[in-house]
Formats: sequence, C-alpha cells, structure tokens
Amino acid sequence: MNPYIIIAAILAAVGSYFWGRSDGAELADAAQLREERIAEKAREAAQQGAASEIAKLEIKNVTIKQRVERETREVPVYRNCRHSPDGLRAINAALTNGAESPGGGELPGEPGAAAGR
Repeated sequence: MNPYIIIAAILAAVGSYFWGRSDGAELADAAQLREERIAEKAREAAQQGAASEIAKLEIKNVTIKQRVERETREVPVYRNCRHSPDGLRAINAALTNGAESPGGGELPGEPGAAAGR
C-alpha cells in the first residue's frame, strides 16, 4: 500500500471528525437558540394576555347596607369544677388499680412544722 493513501485516509478521518464536531455544536447552538426564542414568544404572549385581562377590569365602589349578624360563642371554663375528697379518693383508687401509696395516702407536713415540734 501507498503510504500517501494511508496518510490521506487518516487526515480525511480526522478532518471529518472535527467537521462533524463543529457541525454538531452548531446544531446544538441552533436548537438552544430556537428554544430560547420559543420561550420568549410564550412569555410575551402571556404578558399581553394578562395585560389585556387586567385592562378589562372595572372598579366599582359599592356601599353595602345590611343588618349586622353577631354570633356569641360560649367557651366552658373548668377551673370551678372540683371533686369532693371522697370522689378524689375514688378516682385515685381507680387510677392506681386499688394499690396503696407508700405513705399510706397521707401528705407530708410542711417543712418547718416538723422542726417546731
């Protein structure tokens, strides 16, 4: 084989590779430019549509005369709801399942009361 033919084939392959790369880049740039133009046209159409709809709005000042309706809500307050001592013992027994407390149910005295005896 002739070495010039091999070199020419290699140069043709390399040249076509670079030509294809540049052509592909140009195609990608053209596609991106086309998408940007479409997006710009859509944005402009949306702005024009919104502007025309806003222009159609009419401002009206209207006085409304009617009877005022008021609704009163009553919220229950449970601070005055208290159990009797027997009722409280029954509730505590139910909560503890009848078990006795360690102190026999008696509250300790005041801290200064034991020292004063």
